[in-house]
Amino acid sequence: IKNIDSAIPIKDITISDIQGKIIYQLNTSDQFKNEISINIPLNSGIYFARISTIKDVITQKFQVTR
Repeated sequence: IKNIDSAIPIKDITISDIQGKIIYQLNTSDQFKNEISINIPLNSGIYFARISTIKDVITQKFQVTR
């Protein structure tokens, strides 16, 4: 996961399934990174990634197919 604005670090990341169940959560506010790798096994389906910075909160829908 990468923040387009490299000057603003990612605060936290939440990945949830279509029903709203949280699959993965990471608080990165102490790391001051604008790019974070996540390696989690996901089944086929639709998920939402919520990325928070000190400036914005962005939610992106993505689909995993196998």
